Amino acid sequence: MKPELSIIIPCYNCSDTLKESVSSCFVQGLDNFEIVMVDDGSTDNTKEIMQKLADEHKEIRLFYHNKNKGGGATRNTAVEKSEGEIIFCLDSDDLLPQGSLLKMLAFIKEKKCDGATIHRSIKFNGKDINDINHVDVSPFIDKRISLSALLSKDVSFIPAYVNFMYTKSAFNKMGGYPISHGYDTQGFAWRFLCAGLSVYVCPNAEYLHRVNFKESYFLREYNNGKMNYNWRDIFLEHYYIFNKETLDFICRFDCSDFTRNLLEEIKDRPNVLKINYEETFGMVHKPLNINLPKNIYIPRNSLKGFYLRIKYRLKKKVVLSIQKINKIVAKIYRYSYSSIIFLFVRCVNKKDFVKAYFEMRKKYLDNKDGYDFSDFVSPEWYKIMLGIEEFFINNFTFSFLRHSLIKRTMFMYTFDKWKNLQKNLISEYFSKEKAKDILREYNIGKPLLNDAEYITSGNNIHHLYHFVKFFKETKTNEKDFDTIIEVGGGYGNMAKIYKALNNKVTYTIIDLPVFSYIQAIYLSVIFGAKSINIVDGEQACIKDGLINLVPLNKNILGKLNTLVGSVDLFISTWALSESNEAMQNYIKDVNYFDAKYLLLAYQESSSDFHFAEDVQNITERYTKVFDEETEYIENNYYLFCKRN
Repeated sequence: MKPELSIIIPCYNCSDTLKESVSSCFVQGLDNFEIVMVDDGSTDNTKEIMQKLADEHKEIRLFYHNKNKGGGATRNTAVEKSEGEIIFCLDSDDLLPQGSLLKMLAFIKEKKCDGATIHRSIKFNGKDINDINHVDVSPFIDKRISLSALLSKDVSFIPAYVNFMYTKSAFNKMGGYPISHGYDTQGFAWRFLCAGLSVYVCPNAEYLHRVNFKESYFLREYNNGKMNYNWRDIFLEHYYIFNKETLDFICRFDCSDFTRNLLEEIKDRPNVLKINYEETFGMVHKPLNINLPKNIYIPRNSLKGFYLRIKYRLKKKVVLSIQKINKIVAKIYRYSYSSIIFLFVRCVNKKDFVKAYFEMRKKYLDNKDGYDFSDFVSPEWYKIMLGIEEFFINNFTFSFLRHSLIKRTMFMYTFDKWKNLQKNLISEYFSKEKAKDILREYNIGKPLLNDAEYITSGNNIHHLYHFVKFFKETKTNEKDFDTIIEVGGGYGNMAKIYKALNNKVTYTIIDLPVFSYIQAIYLSVIFGAKSINIVDGEQACIKDGLINLVPLNKNILGKLNTLVGSVDLFISTWALSESNEAMQNYIKDVNYFDAKYLLLAYQESSSDFHFAEDVQNITERYTKVFDEETEYIENNYYLFCKRN
């Protein structure tokens, strides 16, 4: 029977890893597949291992090159010898997580697309599959990858550049892998997209990529000074998509200078593509007839290579020194400006702060070992939490909002363009007097202030803007919401803002335990100790009209849905998108506590936050009222919903 899928494996001196790679093909849940292995003139015992594996598995077919021809040629041979109508290339030192190919195979059929690629690339060190170096996450989940994405500075991981699944008819149409340079997989992606073929990112499909084991082909090309030449070959093959200025730049670029990066410099240039360049896709184009200088490869470890590296480092050091001076000057200005505004803020009693801190510190130390929350926290936030916990226990001060970790994760210093955009919307909704009354800062935490008009911080403006934007798009107002639940409350600023909008609100914050206690200090000093209720222990309850703080804990989460009662609004501005899958699933399982409205903000997925975009997959009980990119930062989105 003809195989449905052909897994091709190019082999060259891979005796240490080939068996493991092949084994991963047999945990994919596939019923009808073949493995086509092509040896590219190996000089170790790779051929013997290939034969042994073929003897063990009837699905394996073997082919050989008499001499080394390179990765592109080997992949092409494998595809030509394959019998399946759908192809996936597995590198001989990499692995496939269980079920990944089955997901991609179903996805490519469902989408009726030419290719399907992975959602996550998991890099592991050496021979230990559990020693994760880092994870790259595609920002295009369930979306088609455009050619312009290959030249985007904002996209760090391009899943079209790694091995992906494609149809044999697509392979034949685009001409296979390039063989004239060492970047065959990158060149394959460019050929594929320039042929007008479609590649989609398959949700939750993963690939295990081995790093720090042997020198990869990419690193070999880089160390041998061939990187820029390879990119130039790729770009000039598709010269017809670039405008004249960009094409001239590519042709004049000094590819021998490995301290420069042709790809990154192309990304830095504005408007590199022709208008309507997509109309050229799939057409036959004559090769570009141009005389280029002779290729001069300068290995990084040669004498000239060392000279170029030293020269580059000295130049970089000068540039960094200038940048450092500029940062220092800007910092002096920001803090000086803030100090002047700070003379006019609302003041709290510092003795109340000291009293609240020691009380909450003791409670936290008494209870912290009983909080079971690790299943609900992403690794990135767990590291941040440990740093903030150390600060909270040992060095917490009245000026805590200036601590580097808290400032980075809980406090938004917005510069003029961003701040003014948000102020404009606020001024449309509130009178200046009302807005000033809501926004005027308190001295607790010593927040960095940057707005003299409202005597406030960019963070206050940013948080009030969330609410105003939500009211405008959902045609509601602050009086419509008497019960609110927020996931991830920072130091409690959103709750403080909403209390100024509607003092009767019952506001509940679910957060990491140490953050809950910081919120308790901040909010109790502003509103009084009786305004705060920590929801914990056997007698846990939600108290009407108060700010209820819920330290994240399995036990309390299990019964929280029965404690909250009727909820008007559920809020999570980026906290839920930066949570792990378990926390997101918990919120979906309780149907956002049956809140009447949802105010969500999220970003595109990344290597730190793998499940960020999953926030947009709300339950069927809600209708999306507003789902658009924010006006002030790219690749970040507001999602406002109403319960059906």
